[in-house]
Amino acid sequence: MTAQVLSNKTIFIFWAPLLFLWLVLAFEFPLLTIIITYLPDKQLNLAAFGLAYSLFLLAESPLLMFNTVAIKLIKNKQSYEKVRNFFIYVVSFLLICMMLFVLTPLYQYLFITRLSFDRTIAVISQHVVTILLPAFAIAGFKAFYQGVLISRDKQPIIFYAIIFRFISSVVTAVCLANFSSLNSAYVAAIGFSIGLFVEATITRVFARKPIHGIFEVKSSYKLSYYRISHFYYPLIITTVASIITTPIITIFLNYGLNPTLSLAVFPVINGFIMIFKSTAMSLQNVVIYFLNLSEENKLQLKKFFALITLIMFAVLFGIIFTPLLNIYLTKINVLQSDLSQAAVLPLKILIIYPLLTLLVIWQRSVIIHQLKTHVLTWSVFAELIGLVLPLVLFYNFYPMNGLLSASIALIIGRVCSNILLFIAQTRIDSLSHHTPKY
Repeated sequence: MTAQVLSNKTIFIFWAPLLFLWLVLAFEFPLLTIIITYLPDKQLNLAAFGLAYSLFLLAESPLLMFNTVAIKLIKNKQSYEKVRNFFIYVVSFLLICMMLFVLTPLYQYLFITRLSFDRTIAVISQHVVTILLPAFAIAGFKAFYQGVLISRDKQPIIFYAIIFRFISSVVTAVCLANFSSLNSAYVAAIGFSIGLFVEATITRVFARKPIHGIFEVKSSYKLSYYRISHFYYPLIITTVASIITTPIITIFLNYGLNPTLSLAVFPVINGFIMIFKSTAMSLQNVVIYFLNLSEENKLQLKKFFALITLIMFAVLFGIIFTPLLNIYLTKINVLQSDLSQAAVLPLKILIIYPLLTLLVIWQRSVIIHQLKTHVLTWSVFAELIGLVLPLVLFYNFYPMNGLLSASIALIIGRVCSNILLFIAQTRIDSLSHHTPKY
């Protein structure tokens, strides 16, 4: 495909199933928290489920990039088997680490003794993470085969799988909420796990034909474990850092003013922002795919990103600065007035966060395409420093509502990442222009 035939319509058709996948993932968490708000002890359970879910995402994050690895590195049977085996090793290692952390006294020692979390919140969250352990392995399994499907231009299968996931997750949670006496956080965790299992099963079944097609490719292309790890590990660091922000903020909220209120409201704020952040994140593999086809597609992809940025800002502004926000907080999430009021100003501050995420996704995608993934490591450190330093300063020298300090710190961290990636990309382009061509 060349730049001449690439249009916004072509990009959108390719992107739509991936966008739907990420949006369902983004809506799933807020929907599960909404179910929790309709059940007893919602404040404690919201805080516990928010903590457990952030830990699950952190543990899952090294596995999410296997779709990118599959898209970029799998070319034939040999490379498929190498990536698959590498994936199995990584999943097995991480699952053992998770079990050692969650199923031993280490969990409560960390969150109760060292981080001073409320005992009830810590215990409930530990049970939730335990329920989610099988889902952790399933999530990695699913990500790998999604990458196989995308590499063979089979995104519609992902679309259908995510529909069944969403339905299964919601139906399971609603049934358990109405016909069992389980704690609401456990209800949400079981619903999430069942939905993920259904999606992974469908993805694997329909990946058979694309895998057979990969096996039939005749190519001298050889892939080594060293090359996989060299490409993959910077992606791990990037993804972990993107997700670790939630646990970091959760810890600081626990030490801030009115921690129980902040811990209860933050999942609602995070769920709302995640919807728009996920829209940005869904574009990464789109950019990589079309740049793999032709470097000439870059200009049209830039125009598409600009269009999405304008649309996203309009939608965000139309919700956050209108009565729609109050409807979302009080009618949909059923937050009491004190909780809903606490969420308003942080959301207004965070309006630019999804837009900055769009920019960082573009920057990362281009760098991944150029196989310069080591650059991403430095951007990760810049973002973490930009996040943690303001939180420490606010906590020690300018105490304020934890939600406000978290919102400001998120913006600063993301801007630091944008700046470093811009500098790195400028340097890469400069070096490539001055490299002699023979």
